[in-house]
Amino acid sequence: MKNLCFIKITCIRVMNGDAVEQIKSRLNIVDVVENYVKLQKAGKNFKALSPFANEKTPSFFVSSEQGLYYCFSSGKGGDMFTFVQEMEGVDFAGALKILADRAGVELKPENPKLRGEREKLLAVLEASTRYYEKKLRDQPKVIEYLKGRGATGISAKNFRIGYALEEWRDLYDYLLSRGFDSAIMEKAGLVIRSEKGYYDRFRGRIMFPIFNSEGNPVAFSGRIFQTEDVPKDKVAKYVNSPETPLYNKSEILYGFDKAKKEIRNKNSCILVEGQMDLLLAHQAGTCNTVAVSGTALSKQHLIFIKRLAEDLIFAFDADNAGRSAIGRGISLALEEGFEVRVVNLPQGKDPADLINEDDEKWKKAVLEAQHVIDFYLNNISSKNDNSRVMIRAVEEDVLPYVAKLKSNIDQAYFVSRIANKLEVAENSIWEQLKKINRQQEFGRQDRESKTISKRPEIPVLSRKDKIKEKILGIFVWQQGLKDSEIDLEETKKRYEKITKNDNLLNKEISLNEKGRLVFEAERYCVQKQPVQKQMDDLFLNLEKEILKERRTELRKILKKAEESEDKKQLEEVLGQLQEVGQKIEDLDNYSE
Repeated sequence: MKNLCFIKITCIRVMNGDAVEQIKSRLNIVDVVENYVKLQKAGKNFKALSPFANEKTPSFFVSSEQGLYYCFSSGKGGDMFTFVQEMEGVDFAGALKILADRAGVELKPENPKLRGEREKLLAVLEASTRYYEKKLRDQPKVIEYLKGRGATGISAKNFRIGYALEEWRDLYDYLLSRGFDSAIMEKAGLVIRSEKGYYDRFRGRIMFPIFNSEGNPVAFSGRIFQTEDVPKDKVAKYVNSPETPLYNKSEILYGFDKAKKEIRNKNSCILVEGQMDLLLAHQAGTCNTVAVSGTALSKQHLIFIKRLAEDLIFAFDADNAGRSAIGRGISLALEEGFEVRVVNLPQGKDPADLINEDDEKWKKAVLEAQHVIDFYLNNISSKNDNSRVMIRAVEEDVLPYVAKLKSNIDQAYFVSRIANKLEVAENSIWEQLKKINRQQEFGRQDRESKTISKRPEIPVLSRKDKIKEKILGIFVWQQGLKDSEIDLEETKKRYEKITKNDNLLNKEISLNEKGRLVFEAERYCVQKQPVQKQMDDLFLNLEKEILKERRTELRKILKKAEESEDKKQLEEVLGQLQEVGQKIEDLDNYSE
């Protein structure tokens, strides 16, 4: 299947009201969803693990023909616009712009004064990025430093590296001159307000823009560029943007916008710590690399990666702090079901150092990355001659990770390896794992209750209402096809006749509900019989259920008539009961 970036498109300019249909005619929902989720064919449709919930069995379905998706775990569904809204955290206007850019549909420019807050924030951050890029060109010492770290001009341009002058109001004054107000600058995290007015948050720093998954700058990380007049101990090495309406550090990974295609293609993601590590990793050809960039690896980060890949490779600095950071992320990654591996970097080197020295060594190190259990086990073995010390280290640093492995086979494999390494019985390892599991159980249950999306509550329906819902589902499903297998108008007339003008098949249905009904109808009708025959059977059963409900009502009336000794009513009700009973019998005979 073609990725969106390879679809040849011609740009057209349309009114926003016409844009939805233009976008739908140019983009297929499968291509849109595949930018976020790894799909696999399932008959005429596609399926995947839910991007909205933590699950082991795929419950997320996408229909190319219908242009719909539905997630049975979370109850979320809709079309490509609602999907982008969910994944990007934007409103409809934001999704429209994202998809219009992909489809080559140019929206009619809006009046800047009528822009929403999100558009204003994106605009001020884009203007700032361009300004910092421009300022970098006039800084030969900074350019020399970047080259010394191994960065090429092409990489600096691709990642839009810039420079913030050592001035208090340089960016602030520039943005004011471009028509941006102080409040929007502050909300974007670019300036800070004080008693004396506003001043720039970033000063005398190499600026690394942080992009959302669509490639728009939403924040910055500024690395100090040391000058003679700024004492080293008086400034922080890095200053990062605060959280803003556009930037949630627990959700955005540095470089994800450029890495996501390769992550999907290779089914693996390399995780590094810093911007230079990331930049040089991409420069070396390992473009499936992302960086945590000054923040802790979060569950949400891992959920985004899991949509695209199953393998996660940690490549953190080989110092104590780096290995400690690996440890904090490994538990989360194992809980999410990743195959976790670790790159064994030379002592004292980070990925950028190794790549700058020899990028082939880096590629080889990534290729030879060890499973996390092997990595820690080998590391402990190389440092300890004392068997008791080694046993204690394995208990503390290795077994908690073995306990988190999802596969029983993997657990058995590593228990055997550890037992051989420690020269102890496997049973003792299993007993220790049971203790660890008991200790973790309460914490795990608490976390899962907070983080795993609960399945939507489905109301308990009567048999009649279940049949009606199946009829509606098949009707909506067939309505969305080019060549329907049923006569839609005749179906509506037949339904209204049986239900005495129930308006169910004419009512407005939300996109979310439409997605659920369509996929349930498809599952119900899988190659059993012709769709029309299944619809006929449903109508027959619906008519019987309606008659049975009427018979129950008449029996209640009959009981009251008997109690009141109303002979006239008794005769009427008995006649009606006989008539209803005969109709039910006729339908039973017909179905046989």
